Amino acid sequence: MSRNAIGDAVMRLCGAVLLAAVALKVHGLSAGGVGRALSLLSPRTQLVGTEVEALVGIWLLSGYARRGAWWSGLMLFFALAAVSAYLVAVGQKSCGCFGRVEVSPWVSLALDAVCALGLVATRPDGVWPGRAVSKHDLVPACGLVAAVGLLFAATGETTGRSLSRLRGEPLFIAGGDTDAGAAPKGESRTVPVTVENLSETDVNLFGGTTTCACVATADLPLIVPAHGQATVHVTIKFTGEMGRSVLSAKL
Repeated sequence: MSRNAIGDAVMRLCGAVLLAAVALKVHGLSAGGVGRALSLLSPRTQLVGTEVEALVGIWLLSGYARRGAWWSGLMLFFALAAVSAYLVAVGQKSCGCFGRVEVSPWVSLALDAVCALGLVATRPDGVWPGRAVSKHDLVPACGLVAAVGLLFAATGETTGRSLSRLRGEPLFIAGGDTDAGAAPKGESRTVPVTVENLSETDVNLFGGTTTCACVATADLPLIVPAHGQATVHVTIKFTGEMGRSVLSAKL
């Protein structure tokens, strides 16, 4: 098998890895949940990141503008590896890269590194080392960057509302997940959560989570008017191990 044929096979395999991750993320979002690390991101960031992976994955599979696809795939896998390395450093237990499937950041780091090294080892003819990057390599990649910028500009809080409607959920948490910040173990903080009613009728909130780590019942019961908003204050107690974590409160 020729070097180019091996390179094409590696690029398509990397594209398939990206599209598999995209499929699992989309399934997680439509099912009402995502991976623990991914859920720390806003719906807008989740959507744009997933779209970038989908675009690059399709590009790698297509074989179009091969050198531009190679550069884009290489940069993306290096970026994903950097994110996985950060999650390892902060002690995260799951990378969130595959939707609701729990995968260690060590595993995602190894997978990203293998894909990046595979692309480096099977780089197209005329690409690195010892040769300058040509405009033929950069034009498609710049087009991808421009597309990402447009996607980010086009998405906003409407993304979260669209996901809630897709799931058939009448209530939406405006502003995405609430970040309580960092604090020593045992400290408590109260954060405001804005609940928006997407339905045509008033919704009565009369119960919520009350555990040793989370109390969401201080303002209940309350009525969220149709197409209106209400604020619920949630008290969070910092417990558990080092690392960023996600705590779900039910209303």
